[in-house]
Amino acid sequence: RTIFVLPEQCPQCRSHNISPCHDTEEHTQEDIVIVRPVLTRFVKQRGYCRDCGESFFPLGKGERPKGYIGPVAVAVAGYLRYVIKIPFDGVRKILGGLWGLEITPAALGGFDKKLAAAGQPCYAQIADRVRFSTGINVDETSWPRGPVMEWLWTFTNPDCAFFKIAPSRAGS
Repeated sequence: RTIFVLPEQCPQCRSHNISPCHDTEEHTQEDIVIVRPVLTRFVKQRGYCRDCGESFFPLGKGERPKGYIGPVAVAVAGYLRYVIKIPFDGVRKILGGLWGLEITPAALGGFDKKLAAAGQPCYAQIADRVRFSTGINVDETSWPRGPVMEWLWTFTNPDCAFFKIAPSRAGS
């Protein structure tokens, strides 16, 4: 967008007796536009499959089944939590303060569990790639979780790395 700014008051003496000149100056700046959330109500018509006899409600575009927070808000929460490394309470405050989204800590934990479940096939695939490689480097280090001491195991080969937190230092 372009905004034309006309001289109305002298910044030195505050006079309004101004005559415009012919020359101009340009200044460009980037900013963030904070928009209010969009509430979407999905009204879904039941369908009936004539091949298998099942009746169902379709999934709407952008709909998260049984989720009251949409996919963009969940993605922003994940970015803040895992890329920027903001604690859950900070993520909750940012989403509430900037967009008015009231998200409970339990909801953020639920997002976390769904994200972990979605990544499970990829995690298993990496484990197999390391497990069946010809050479593996292995290391373990203590990993305190509150009062409980667990172990972070690292398995690497030239192509990838696999990490696993285990309750024991035993290499089983």
